[in-house]
Amino acid sequence: MSDVGSVFEHALRELGLAPLDKQQALRVLTRRHAHAILSGEVEPYDGARLIWDEISHEYEPFDEISAFVGLASQIDDYGKMALSSPDPYLGYIAACTREIQAAAQEYLVGARPAV
Repeated sequence: MSDVGSVFEHALRELGLAPLDKQQALRVLTRRHAHAILSGEVEPYDGARLIWDEISHEYEPFDEISAFVGLASQIDDYGKMALSSPDPYLGYIAACTREIQAAAQEYLVGARPAV
């Protein structure tokens, strides 16, 4: 942004668009990841992990996206445990995957608008 910030903001103004503040931008990005999870563009775990890695540290209020972080963390743990004892951990991973999809749907329905 330091190199193109003013040019980018000028282009937005010419298009009649207001620049997003940080929280609005994080919501747009979270929505993008939630859509990708539901459309099958990305695996649910991968989408949740992106939300955890890219967004969760600055997103406010955190509770709106905490399910993605918690479920991705659980899958990380279950994956390690499944290496030595696949049963029942592979089933737990499948359940967490379905819960990530449900969280994505819930986020898209209930999240505050980005703008």
